[in-house]
Amino acid sequence: MNLNKFNWNELWRQQAAMQQDPFALEMVKRRHASGSKSPMGLLDCTLLYALTRWRKPMVVVETGGFLGMSSAFILKALADEHLSTSKLHSIEWMEDCPHGSLIPEELRSGFVPMRGKVEDFIAKGALPKRVDMFLHDSSHRRAHMLMEYEYFWDRMSDGDV
Repeated sequence: MNLNKFNWNELWRQQAAMQQDPFALEMVKRRHASGSKSPMGLLDCTLLYALTRWRKPMVVVETGGFLGMSSAFILKALADEHLSTSKLHSIEWMEDCPHGSLIPEELRSGFVPMRGKVEDFIAKGALPKRVDMFLHDSSHRRAHMLMEYEYFWDRMSDGDV
């Protein structure tokens, strides 16, 4: 990716527009109503939306999917780009978490919920071989983050995020 030719203004324009979009406002209401204290806020999610629209990924993996706030924005971007065959593999290890519960029904066709630990999915070879976009939001222990970044880095090409 040549960052000199990248249109940062367009990215920020899309991000700012999504912050005012009825979808974003509804998602904030849903998160608030769920009682979630997730730090994944509106700025984070709308930036993910803009990045997803820019990259147009076929395969996205997120770790720490939790209730699906970030998932919903990624899936909305995929839908807005008419990427009907794109998939979001969302990994959540907490058994008592209603994984992806915030995601609107109309966006669920591209959602692939995966319940368990990343390490176990790696050991079983159960993750996509190729990843166009990766979002780490699981354990923030240094060793765990490095393990995830190293594993997914090897599955990405130049220009992937």
